[in-house]
Amino acid sequence: MTRRVVTVVGDLDGRSGIDGIGWIGFVTIDCADPERLAAWWGELLGLTIGRRGGPYVELERPQAGVPRPTLVFQRVAEPKVGKARIHLDIVVTDLAAATRRALSLGASIAEDLASEDPWLVMRDPEGNEFCLIPTPAGADPLAPRDWSREARQRA
Repeated sequence: MTRRVVTVVGDLDGRSGIDGIGWIGFVTIDCADPERLAAWWGELLGLTIGRRGGPYVELERPQAGVPRPTLVFQRVAEPKVGKARIHLDIVVTDLAAATRRALSLGASIAEDLASEDPWLVMRDPEGNEFCLIPTPAGADPLAPRDWSREARQRA
């Protein structure tokens, strides 16, 4: 099988070609009340509500230089059932402060998903799981993580 670089139409943070079909532009979260949940996540992440249309509400993308995708909240009729197979990892420099802030906005700690991992699993007001991932002050929060090293450190 021969691999080739695919040129993507549009801006991918300055990348004119990637080895694949494209890049993730949006993460869409199913929810009962997209206005409320978008406002909640906007408050947590310091973002404002952007475009709205039909069952969708999206948050404005952060300033240039911050990786994408855009968060979009989609109204669905069915409630969330069980643990999500995908979730957001929020990189933070102060885990205790981030936890307090998330709790003050209505998040809850996912006690049923507690572990010895260095991160904390939480739930937003509609029960969607997300993690607060601690990163030491001064470290690049977006640098690749050595997950196997972190797992060994907690063992």
